[in-house]
Amino acid sequence: MSCDKCHKLATKETENYYCKSCGIYLENVTPRYRVRLQISDHTSTTSCTLFDEEAARLLNTSASKLVDTQDGKSEEVPKIIQQLCGRRLIFRFKLNDNNLTYGTQNYAVKRTFVPDDRLEMLYLDNKAEEELMDDEVDIVLMKKQNMPDTKS
Repeated sequence: MSCDKCHKLATKETENYYCKSCGIYLENVTPRYRVRLQISDHTSTTSCTLFDEEAARLLNTSASKLVDTQDGKSEEVPKIIQQLCGRRLIFRFKLNDNNLTYGTQNYAVKRTFVPDDRLEMLYLDNKAEEELMDDEVDIVLMKKQNMPDTKS
């Protein structure tokens, strides 16, 4: 549950929710996603967090609708979130000062993409073409360096 003003975490204290960020007890709170994931590829493993808007887009349902389907079983990880396990996704991270200055490896996810074989092939073709062009430029530069200076 989160504060409707600042969207930060609201904690339940007795009957009411309290927003530590705003320093107030709240009349209204809104369910929002904060999904922590551990992701890996062939190079490394890291942690990231999906926040409300991107999580709702990826899961194709709002946090409010998900809470309604849980029947009070808030401790249980919903099946829709469990189904993220093992999925191949591309993540675009939003880096903050802690990531850049201190090397903190918990990243906020700005956007997720489902890999598309056609787009991946296009990317690889473009990359190969760039490498060929780089090779051609290197050859031209080497030839120019090896040519005798005729201006003497």
